Amino acid sequence: MEAKSNNIETLLRGIETQLIASLFQDVENFEIVNEKSSKIKFTIPAYNNLYNIARILYTQLHYTNIDKIAIDTYCATMNLSPSDSLSVKTWYDLIKSRVEKEKIDFNGTFEHFSMISSVYKYRQWHIENGGLDGVVEKLLKLGSSEKINTVIDGRITEFFTIGTQDSELVETDLTEKIDNEYIKNLRLRKTIESVPFLKHNYYLNRFLKGMVRGVNGIAGFSGTGKSSWLVVINMMGALENSKDKICLFCNEQVYQVFLNNLLFAYMSTILYSQAKQQGKEGKLMRLSRDRLTSGTLTDDEIEYLIKIAEIVKKRYAHRITHVYFENMTTGVIKKEVRKKYRAGYRHFFYDTFKDTEEEYKNIIILSTTIDKLTKKYNIIFTITLQIAGEHVGVKYLTYRHLARAKAIKDILESLLLFRKLDKEELAYLKVYKITKEGKQSVPLNLESSNYYAVFIDKNRNGEGDLVLLYEIFLDRLIYNEIGIIDNMPKDTIIQFNRKK
Repeated sequence: MEAKSNNIETLLRGIETQLIASLFQDVENFEIVNEKSSKIKFTIPAYNNLYNIARILYTQLHYTNIDKIAIDTYCATMNLSPSDSLSVKTWYDLIKSRVEKEKIDFNGTFEHFSMISSVYKYRQWHIENGGLDGVVEKLLKLGSSEKINTVIDGRITEFFTIGTQDSELVETDLTEKIDNEYIKNLRLRKTIESVPFLKHNYYLNRFLKGMVRGVNGIAGFSGTGKSSWLVVINMMGALENSKDKICLFCNEQVYQVFLNNLLFAYMSTILYSQAKQQGKEGKLMRLSRDRLTSGTLTDDEIEYLIKIAEIVKKRYAHRITHVYFENMTTGVIKKEVRKKYRAGYRHFFYDTFKDTEEEYKNIIILSTTIDKLTKKYNIIFTITLQIAGEHVGVKYLTYRHLARAKAIKDILESLLLFRKLDKEELAYLKVYKITKEGKQSVPLNLESSNYYAVFIDKNRNGEGDLVLLYEIFLDRLIYNEIGIIDNMPKDTIIQFNRKK
């Protein structure tokens, strides 16, 4: 909207009304404005009072939006006189009546307010000093170019930075980053910022360099254990090798499922490792997720699981948040990540990007948004992706078997894809592990139905185009890293399953 100087004050007051109304709509809107400037000042004095009321209702009384009930609560809590209460309620009703739309475009309103208020403050500076000539006269009296530049820079900063929207640019003073942490990481040969997986995931740590800042992908067919992998491999690594908080966005599993998986993951990794060091791994009680779900665990097993739950609660207290959703939007994920980041969260998981066309309509926008968030906040974001059922016969998995493959691959730091191996395949595979003496062949149990091929398809920070072999027992969430498959065929269809 084009604004002439003679009606800018009228225009600004109209925008201020819109902005105040939008702040009452949602606490997130208030937090954004408050984050931009704690010194925001409206031209209408009553609006400054309403802004302060919003601050109290949101930060002290913990409201998420402001309506008549909230206003009544504020008046009662602050013990206002009848006349003051009437004034507050009258101004609230006036704002509501002047706002035509029920839902205000907050981002557009805030940007418009930022633009008009900046110009208004610049104009007021001139008026208060007798016009442009008066400003020039006062600047010349400062006596030096350095002082003049300092004043001008300060006033420009005051005029044009309060209320500005987030920039897509992320600035970093490189020399300031040469600090004690940087020196420490150099000595540890840690040249990229990452969080390691647990120690027994040797090859993942060696080739992927751990969980790297940015977006990392885990892909598999439906029902193959993507969510379980997320908990046992990624979440346990983040919990044990960092002090950061973790947020899990989930559109499939409710929190009870992940909580149970966390208990089993702790038993199969940390508890087992501790027992093995003491030579007592054979004495551990072996519980079954299937029997837990069917309600057939014995009383002793239930008591054992309760003890594990108490340990997990104490060990990881207040560090894991599960957020269930049905339809994710870019606006929601931006707000949630921003809010969680301020609360100390640095690891984010998204389970799952589905393979259906309906689910993938907005995947390009959503994945790009997640990528920008990782760069802006320097966080780790791991997403699980579902491979379409039409590719179930594919032997050598790559990013091409994902919906919107190119868009997904472009944003990822790393991509793992995995599938279950048929017994017929095992006889043809050559597997080795790396030892101090070099490559050592690994014998396989040809009767096992628990082997999985894990394809490292993309890896910006190490080797790619590798295939690892895992032995996975989903019922107990045991993930054993076996070695590297040396001869995984790259033909498209699994030959062993072809019907003659």
